[in-house]
Amino acid sequence: MKNITVLALEKTVASTVTGPMDIFSQAGVMWNQIFGLAPNPYFKVAIATVNGKPVKCLNGVVIKPHFSIQEVKQTDLVIISAEDLQELEKTYRQTRPWLLKLFEAGTTLASVCTGAFLLAETGLLNGKRATTHWGFADLFRLRYPESI
Repeated sequence: MKNITVLALEKTVASTVTGPMDIFSQAGVMWNQIFGLAPNPYFKVAIATVNGKPVKCLNGVVIKPHFSIQEVKQTDLVIISAEDLQELEKTYRQTRPWLLKLFEAGTTLASVCTGAFLLAETGLLNGKRATTHWGFADLFRLRYPESI
């Protein structure tokens, strides 16, 4: 079973946390239930926040994490939620060492929506193809011309 950590950032879009969590949590579960088979989950999914405290999403929903990023020593995949770009510099300072350490240990890093900005800040997208929310694509290209 693979471990997936969804990084829920302050002022995120709730679906960029709950969507990936739902999809990965149901792999090997829902299909089996439909056909009367025992669940066989492929992934263990958990939510982390920078400090282990709940985050408030843009829509007012509060997401309670399983743990802080400091408690995540190993995971197979980190999915970075949408980022409030006004918080980017602060979030980057708080998460960069953690993201780079996990990446160097073999963790795959991914992002949803504007979470690509945080990922690009690490330099790991240099020379790589990246996507973000279409409304922020021009700003992304301007800020990170070394990403394709």
